[in-house]
Amino acid sequence: MGPTLVLRTSTARLVGAVTMGVGLLGLASLAFSDRASLLTYGIVMGGLALVGWAAFWTPYVEISDGGVVMRNVLRTVVLPWPAIQDVDGRYGLRLTTAYGRFTSWSATAPAGRARLAGIESEAATEVRRRRDELAAYLTDPRLERERPTVRWHWPELAAAAGLLVLALVNAVGG
Repeated sequence: MGPTLVLRTSTARLVGAVTMGVGLLGLASLAFSDRASLLTYGIVMGGLALVGWAAFWTPYVEISDGGVVMRNVLRTVVLPWPAIQDVDGRYGLRLTTAYGRFTSWSATAPAGRARLAGIESEAATEVRRRRDELAAYLTDPRLERERPTVRWHWPELAAAAGLLVLALVNAVGG
């Protein structure tokens, strides 16, 4: 059929790179200062780097013959083609499926006038195009599962929880 297409926004990746860079440079700078400053501000710098990576660097939309994969900040959702009922690209990418609605964190929304003119996001256009290409093969769509495949991003959640605990301990103890 068609190639696997991975869509990421270059603007978000740039923001992610800058945010991670500021956080990591801040941590490096604090490593050479006194211990109290590292404990107080290192949590903030580490959190900044984590947010830059998780929120702006890693999200994507993957479109393949098997379906659509949406990697957002907290979880990745795998949606097979038979489940996808409607595609909305006015504000990025929102898929209405047999499982419910799912919105992509990484799909760029069209700008003001383009949105008013009814132009959809690139991700929505590509999802719709691939779904139309596969329509002949989806004549009797059946779902294999009751729910979509969802993978929670436990390392990121654990890191965020750890930073939060450190911040609380530092606030109470400092």
